[in-house]
Formats: sequence, C-alpha cells, structure tokens
Amino acid sequence: MKIKRWIRSLQLNSINRGVSDRDNLILILVLALLMFQLGKGIFSQQMKSPGIDELLHIQFGLDFWKKQDYGYGFSNPTLPQRIMALPQMLFASDSTGLRLWLGRIPVFLTMLMLGAVLFVWVRARTGNGGALIALVLYAFCPNILAHGSIAGTDMMAAAAFFISLICYIALIRKVTLLRLVAAGSVLGMLFTTKLVAFFILPTLLALGIFRSIDHWPLHLFGRSVTQKWQKGLALGGIVLILGGFVVSTIWGIYGFQFRDRRGDEISSVDQMKRIDIDTPMLSWAATHRVLPETYLLAVNMMLTVTSNGYLRGENSYEGWWWYFPYAFLVKTPIPTLLCFLLGFGAAVVQLCRFPDEPSTDVPRNVLEWIGLTLSVVFYMGIAMTSTYNVGIRLIVVPSLIRAGFP
Repeated sequence: MKIKRWIRSLQLNSINRGVSDRDNLILILVLALLMFQLGKGIFSQQMKSPGIDELLHIQFGLDFWKKQDYGYGFSNPTLPQRIMALPQMLFASDSTGLRLWLGRIPVFLTMLMLGAVLFVWVRARTGNGGALIALVLYAFCPNILAHGSIAGTDMMAAAAFFISLICYIALIRKVTLLRLVAAGSVLGMLFTTKLVAFFILPTLLALGIFRSIDHWPLHLFGRSVTQKWQKGLALGGIVLILGGFVVSTIWGIYGFQFRDRRGDEISSVDQMKRIDIDTPMLSWAATHRVLPETYLLAVNMMLTVTSNGYLRGENSYEGWWWYFPYAFLVKTPIPTLLCFLLGFGAAVVQLCRFPDEPSTDVPRNVLEWIGLTLSVVFYMGIAMTSTYNVGIRLIVVPSLIRAGFP
C-alpha cells in the first residue's frame, strides 16, 4: 500500500509540475511579446523626430496642472494631456528631448497595460491558445506600435474604449455594485480622454435594448428580474447612474469650474459665435452649464470641423465615404483580418445553435460577441459619415482582435 501511495504521489507531483511548467512558459511568452512592444517603441525613438503635436500635448498638460488653464483644450478633453505631463511634473527638465521621453512613458505603459488586459480577458474565455494568438496580433499590429510610441491621445483612447465596453457588457449581464462602479469610472475616463467616446453610445444602447427584450433573466443586485418591462426599467436606471458617473468625471477633470481662469478674457460660447459655429443644443447646454464650457466647445468642434484629407494622391476638404474602410484594410495585417473573419463565422454558427428556452443566465459569449462586433460596425459606420479624413485610428483594433475569438 505504501508503494502504491508513493507512486500516486509522484504522479500527482508530475502532473502539478507539468501544469506549473506550462503556465511558466505562457508567462514567459506573454512577457516576451509585451517587452517586444516596449523595446520597439523605445528603440524607434532614435529614428523619429517629434510629432507635430507631441510637445503641445505635454505643455497643455502642464498648463492644466499648474494654471488650471483649459483654454487650449478645445480639440479634445484633457485627461491624456494631464497623464502625459505627470512625469514632467515629477522630473522637471528644460531639455526638449527629455521632456519628450517623459511624456511618452505613460503611453508606453498604456500600450503594455492594454495588451495584458486583452490577454487575461481572452484567456478566461478561450484558454491560453486563443489568448496568445490575440496577443501576438496585438503586439505586431502596426497601428498599435505606431500610436503606442508617441505622446498622443489615441493609445489611451483605445484602452479606455475597449475596457469601457467589456465592463459595460459584464455589468448588464450581472449587475453588482462593484461592476456598476467599475463601468461608471471607466466610462468617465473614456469621455475625458477623447471625443470619439461618443462612438460607443450606439453599441451601449443596442446592448441595453437586447438585454431588455431577450428571454434571459437580469441579475440585479442578487435578485432575478424576468419581466421585460422590469428589465428595461432597471437598465434605464443603470444608464442614468452611468451618465452621472460620466458627467461627474468630466466636471472633476475640469476642476469643477464652468469657465477656465482666462474665462473673463475668452468665453468659449463667444468663440463658437466668433468662428461662425452655431450648435443650438450645445449653446443650450452652455447656457444652463450642463458641462464645462471648454468641453462643450470641443464637442462643437468635433461636429463641425473639416480638414484637408489626403487619399491616393488626392486632397479634399469634403472627404471620401470609403476613406476609413480603405485605410483600415490597407493598414491592418492580413492575419488579423483573417482571424476576425474566421471567428465571425464560428460565432454565427454558435449563436444559431443556442437553445430558445430560457436559462438561468445569459451566455457570456453572446453578449460579448454582439457588443464587440457592433462596436466595430458602429465605429466604422460613423467614421464613414465624417469629412475629417486624417488617418485611420486604432480604437477598433482591440475589439476586432477579441471578436475574432468567439
């Protein structure tokens, strides 16, 4: 008997050691991919001159911190600039090169953080294999590598967009206080990072409607809500709470002041009229001080601004409706597109096989696949209506990669 127990213990130890070795190998591969991204970003600095707006972002961030001056924040909210200016606040330097490096550090870290979040999230759903494939596609994505190595707002916007979406999906699947606070906080950060945050609203609305009319119960703070009208009412209340988080975060980022400290000299509403921009809804919001004046002007500019776009040797202020689909197909690696198409097909097959009878919980992959796919569709659809054709942005990339693994 003792010999049998000893052999059994050896077998268990061998199994445990095998699992441990495999996990260690996965960890090494993940770290290697993330370090590749970081190394690529650092070494590429030796060959890159500063971007046209990198130092401006850093300087604007310093002005926000030191002077509470939001007069330059007309094109986007101020959270990314504040974050990029933090290293400069801690290690002040008059060297332009060092200031640029310090400003890029938070963007490097955001790129690594988003890669880690993507891996962990996909691993919990598809296992190590799918998570590694997703991370490889992310790590070698040209858009990620480009925007993750400059002091700009797009990398932070990509992270906030993706994390906001997955937090919201988790919330409407099972409502808890922790999930509500997490979703509200991340959405607040998204809307203070970049104004493309508004592109997420159609996806959130569609998911909310789907959860209101589906046949699965809504778990609401430990209770199970089954009636559709009750689910709709509960989700409507949740949306209002999330909206409160967003509005509070915006006010907090702008120091809870309607007008910046130069407001006696420059009024954002006056600037709207001065440059012949008239948006009644935003003027009403400014009159009633719904949101900070500078934030409203930034939204106004997003709705009305035009730019000299360039595509295939031509320039245009009117833009091309097919600009973003074309740029996306050209700039996105073929393996990423193939994985998305394969995953899309596999997910459709899975959805068709789901039983119609009610179950105790909505299948997690149903909500996630619908939400991530809709985010890509809505983002691209809204972008196609814009005349602001100044380059393909990367916010859809994490969702595209994840949606490829049902």
